[in-house]
Amino acid sequence: MRGGGSSVDILSAQRDLALALSAPRGWDELPRLALQVALTLSGMDGGALYVKDERGDFTLVHAHGLSPRFVELAARFGHPSEKAALVRRGLPLFMNYDEIEAHVQAVRDEGLRSLGLVPALWEGEVLGFLALASHSEETVSTEVRDGLALLAGQIGRDLAHQRERNQRLLVESNLDTFFHAALDFFYVLDLTGRILQVNRALAEAVGLPAEQLVGRQLGSLYPDRSLEELTQAWADMSFEDWHACPFPLRTGDRTLHLETRLTQGQWNGVPAIFGVSRDVTDKVEAAERLRESEARYRSMFEHPFVVKLLIEPSTGRIVAANEAACRFYGYPREELERMAIYQINTLNQRAIDEELQAVVSGTRDFFAFSHRLASGEVREVEVYAGTIRVSGGPLVFSVIHDVTARNRAWARERQVERQHLKAQKLESLGVLAGGIAHDFNNLLVGVLGNASLLSEVLPPDCDHRALVEEIEASAERAAGLVRQLLAYAGRGAMRMEPIDLHALLRDMTPLLQASLSKRATLTIRAPSDAPLIRGDGSQIRQVILNLVVNASEALERGPGEITIALERTALSTAAAGEADGALPPGDYAALTVTDNGVGMSPLVRERLFEPFFSTKALGRGMGMPAVLGILREHGGGIQLSSEQESGTSIRLIFPALPAYS
Repeated sequence: MRGGGSSVDILSAQRDLALALSAPRGWDELPRLALQVALTLSGMDGGALYVKDERGDFTLVHAHGLSPRFVELAARFGHPSEKAALVRRGLPLFMNYDEIEAHVQAVRDEGLRSLGLVPALWEGEVLGFLALASHSEETVSTEVRDGLALLAGQIGRDLAHQRERNQRLLVESNLDTFFHAALDFFYVLDLTGRILQVNRALAEAVGLPAEQLVGRQLGSLYPDRSLEELTQAWADMSFEDWHACPFPLRTGDRTLHLETRLTQGQWNGVPAIFGVSRDVTDKVEAAERLRESEARYRSMFEHPFVVKLLIEPSTGRIVAANEAACRFYGYPREELERMAIYQINTLNQRAIDEELQAVVSGTRDFFAFSHRLASGEVREVEVYAGTIRVSGGPLVFSVIHDVTARNRAWARERQVERQHLKAQKLESLGVLAGGIAHDFNNLLVGVLGNASLLSEVLPPDCDHRALVEEIEASAERAAGLVRQLLAYAGRGAMRMEPIDLHALLRDMTPLLQASLSKRATLTIRAPSDAPLIRGDGSQIRQVILNLVVNASEALERGPGEITIALERTALSTAAAGEADGALPPGDYAALTVTDNGVGMSPLVRERLFEPFFSTKALGRGMGMPAVLGILREHGGGIQLSSEQESGTSIRLIFPALPAYS
C-alpha cells in the first residue's frame, strides 16, 4: 500500500495532531484533523471518524473521499455482524479485498478494495473509531495497521479529555440550577447534623423558607421522634447507599415516605454531609397494592385444577407454570420453567411464533393444539390466551384444558353416526335392489319359459335357433345379476350348515390359483383348528373368489402378492363397532384377503358397497354389494383397510359356532 507506516511517520503524525489540537478551536477541529492525519499516515484515500454519542451509539462526525450516498448509508454504525461486534469491543478489524463479505453490498457498490476499522480506546472504553478505506489498494500492511492503532489510541485519549472537559463545564454551569430545580430533597449538613443548605423542594415540603431552615438541626423536622431514635436511625445509614427512612416526614396533612442517600464531602472548605431524600410515598403505597395484587394473582394462578402457563412471546420461554401444569405435563416446576413452549407444542416453531404474535396483537384468543407430555404421550388441548403487561414487556397468559377424552368421545360418536347413516343408506338401497330384483325375476321367468318353448318347437336346422339360444343365454346372465341383487338385499336362497373354512379354502385352492393373473402370487394361511361357522358354502365360495379376483386385478402395475389368512378372533365392543355391520362382541372366525396392489382412494372406499358403483370400464358394480349382503345374511361383517399405492386388506368376520368357539 502507498503512504506512510514507518515509526518516523507515526511519531510525526501524532505530533502534528497534538499541535493542531493545542491551537485555538483545536477541539472543534478534532474530527477533521484526526481523519486527515490517519489518511496521510495510511496512504488510504477515503475514510470516516465515528464518535460515541450520549446514547452509546457510534455516529459519523466526519468523512472524506467517499460518495455522498455511501456517507448517508454509513451515517450510523449499526451493522449487526460478528465482525462489527468485535470493533465495538475494542478490537481492530482489517479486511483485504478477498475478505470483504459478500453481504456487505454497500462496500462493494462503493468500489472499496480494502477496509480498516480501528477503535479509539481510552481506559478500556471504545470512544470512537477510524474507518479507513482504499479504492485502489487490496491489502493493508502490518506497519500501517500498527501505526493506525497508535494513532487511534491518541485520538481516544483526546476524545476522553474532550468529554471530561465538556462534562465538567456542564456540571459547573448547571449545578445550582439542578440543586434548586430538583424535585427530590437536597440538603447539606455539617457533621453534627446542622443544616447548611436546602433546596427549594425541601423548603416547600416542610412549609418554611430555606433561610429559616439553615442553621437548624435536621432532627427538628421530626418533632414526634426522640433524639435517641433519630441518632440510631442516623447511625444505621451507611454512606453511598439508599436507605428507606424508618420515620415518615409529616408535613401538614401529608405523610411522606422517604428514601435517603448520604455522601461525605466538602462544603465551602469544611467537612460536610450531602443528603438526597426522595419522596417514595407513591412507590410505597403502590408496592403495598402490588403485594396485595400479587397475592390475589398467585392465588388465582396456582388454582390446583386448572393448567396455566406464562410464556414470553418473543422467545417462547415458559416464564411461570402452576402446580396443575407440572402435574399435567409431568415435569418438576424448575425444569418446566426452563423449557420453551416449542418443546411441548407439536407445531413447528414458526407456526407457534405466529400464534403467539396473534395473541399479542389481540387478533386471536382461542386455540386448539396438541401438547406432548414428559412421558411422550400427546394430548389434545384447548388454550384460552391473553396478554399481561410487565416491566419487561408482554407475556402470554395461557389457560389450558385437556380435551383428549372429549374429542375421542366425539370422534367415536361421529364414527358411529357415519356408520349408522351408511347402514341406513345401504339398507335403503338393499330394499330398492330387492324390489327391482323380485320384479325383474318375474319378467325373466316369462322370457326364459317362452324361449325354452320356442326352442322346443323349432326344427334343429332352423336359422332362428341361434337367436333363441342367445335370448336364453342373455336371460340366464340377467338371472345371475338378479341373484346378486337378491344376495345384496339379503333375500338370496341360503342353505345354512356348519362349514369348516380350513377345508373350504383347501378345496378352493386350485380354483383360486387358476383365477389369478400371471402377476399374482397366492399365499394361504389357514390353521386347521380354526372355528367352524354356520353358512352357505356356495355363497361363501363366491365371496372368496370375488375378493381374490379383485385383488388380482389390483396388481395392475407389476408382480404382487395376495394373502388369504384365517384366524380365530375375539371382538371387544369397540372392535366390533368398527366392522361394517352391527356385530355383538364375542368369538369370530376372521378371513382376511390382502394384496399389495394400487389400493383405493377415499372416494372408492366410501362407495365400495353401493350397488352399481364400479371402477371398471365394463363392471356392473354388484360384486362387493353382494359380498356385503352375503356377510350380513351370515350375521357377519366386513372391515376394510386400504390406501392408495399401499394395497388393500378386506377382513370377513363370521360368528363362530358356539360348540367350536
